[in-house]
Amino acid sequence: MGEKLSKIKGFLSSIRKWEYFRMVLVIVNTVIGFIIIWFMGKHYPQLAQVNPEAKRFLDDIRRPLLIVGYIFAFGGIAFFAVKVFLDLIWESLIGPTIIEGFDKLSNIPHKLKIENMPSRRDYVEKRFGTHSKASESFCNHLLNVYGEAFCNQPLRHDLNTDITITQDPNNSEYFRWRDKSTSKIVIPDWREGAVNTKIYPIRLYTSTFAPDMSISDWLKEAKLSAKLDGTELIHGQPKQVSDNKHHEKYWVHKDEKWIRMGFEEDIHIDKKEVSFVTLEECLSHKEDFFFCCSQSSPVLNHTLEMTLPKEYEFVQDTDGSQHCLFDGLPNGIKGERERKDFFEVTKPDPGDEHKLWAKSHGWNVPGINFFVMWRKKGSV
Repeated sequence: MGEKLSKIKGFLSSIRKWEYFRMVLVIVNTVIGFIIIWFMGKHYPQLAQVNPEAKRFLDDIRRPLLIVGYIFAFGGIAFFAVKVFLDLIWESLIGPTIIEGFDKLSNIPHKLKIENMPSRRDYVEKRFGTHSKASESFCNHLLNVYGEAFCNQPLRHDLNTDITITQDPNNSEYFRWRDKSTSKIVIPDWREGAVNTKIYPIRLYTSTFAPDMSISDWLKEAKLSAKLDGTELIHGQPKQVSDNKHHEKYWVHKDEKWIRMGFEEDIHIDKKEVSFVTLEECLSHKEDFFFCCSQSSPVLNHTLEMTLPKEYEFVQDTDGSQHCLFDGLPNGIKGERERKDFFEVTKPDPGDEHKLWAKSHGWNVPGINFFVMWRKKGSV
């Protein structure tokens, strides 16, 4: 706002400079007008007597030329008189009032500080009680730790995880996993025309039970892909590392009976939202009968679909982050927080016990979003 007011004041000041130029033009026109009148009054009769041909030409233009002369001469005088009158009004009445008003407006700061507006701490105290203002309170922990860390960072929205588990045709002791996830990465405080580039940390990890398989054999059937707006981020083969203390971007590691693979990269996002698609394919031993779907940052709306081989079934109700969050509440409050609009699981039709659909509505905090287990039908 201050910049716009400065431009207006500068424009008003520039008018004065143009006035000087216009006054020069008016004076020149007035002088020309008087010269025409003087010439036609004094020299016209002399030219008419000396040259009859000139007399006929001057007779034709005498009247229009005198009209132009009078307009230039007396029009200039009239313009000058009106201008002087208006300048007196501007200088003494209108001008000072307008300039003073713009000066006052331009002194308003860009960000208004409303003294009577309650602070965040005052609001928290009013909403949750006096104890919430204490530095060790849970409210302050949520606001200062999670709020400050994540609220202005790019976050994932509408995450859909689709997992299909099938029998590996080459090894009866192993399942073949295919995990495809689609989502959007959104910059929450995006503003058109501003510099909005943010950094989003890509953190992809997979961990499978493969007690009798080497890393080289496992990698022959493994695949990890991540596409940002259709552009692939992962290239080549992962670097084999001996432990978790490494600095590789794309790595694989075997820890006793488990094989772990990961990809870590901080990417720059300069759009309001981008599509993010990941694909994981690998082998896992049949004794690996549970799945933890976890995220390293908050996610808005997470849907999970899983399909097992038909001879398998899910053994218990699916747990989600919403359930885990509210387990520590009294039953009455817990039941209210576990409503269908927070977390829902669609029970499969008879014969489809090998299928699962679950959705966690709203924000899911970092950590485990879903936990599922399964078993072979007829087993205990």
